[in-house]
Amino acid sequence: TLPFTCIKVSFYGNDRNELKTISQTEIVRSCQGIRENLGKILYGSFLIELIEHLITGTHQDERIFRFILKYLTWLEHETEGIILYSFCFKLLCMLGFRPSLSNCVICRQEVFGHKIWFSSEDGGIICPACLGKRQDAISVPDEVIELTKRLISARVEELQTYPVSAQLMDEMKVFTLFFLKYYLTFPLKSMGFIEEMMEEGCRL
Repeated sequence: TLPFTCIKVSFYGNDRNELKTISQTEIVRSCQGIRENLGKILYGSFLIELIEHLITGTHQDERIFRFILKYLTWLEHETEGIILYSFCFKLLCMLGFRPSLSNCVICRQEVFGHKIWFSSEDGGIICPACLGKRQDAISVPDEVIELTKRLISARVEELQTYPVSAQLMDEMKVFTLFFLKYYLTFPLKSMGFIEEMMEEGCRL
């Protein structure tokens, strides 16, 4: 099967037996447009690697499946990086890893200010009073926090025309990778390539 192809598989065998025989396959969506563009291949590979890493075993969730299919369908026709970051945070929220972006994750007080601290280990922002208790926290501009809130809540169609500066996109990229790394036990190959492009000053 070609990469990024969604197929319907029919198989037979005893439910108690993990080994089953495939009797028929049918292509539901080929996503050929992704395979014809190097940038889209990178985005798609990142998506698939992330899914395989975060969702293990025989976990079944119709909502997540339809969400993935919608993203691949979008990726065939668009290349806006902001949607990739939206996918990452939406997926983490679906899996129960929603970041706390309004209140300090430790004391629960509302956090204000241009410079905000974020801890992946604690899963949210940290107020200045609690900052000394967490050494893994990084400084994040409040514009990044506000954009992340929108990426989580907005529909894909709304984000396609959402204005984002090049600087904010770069900051969003750094923040997204920082947050994801906490949930990954080993680096994703595509993530390494993305980081190399960041170091060379390339925009995705």
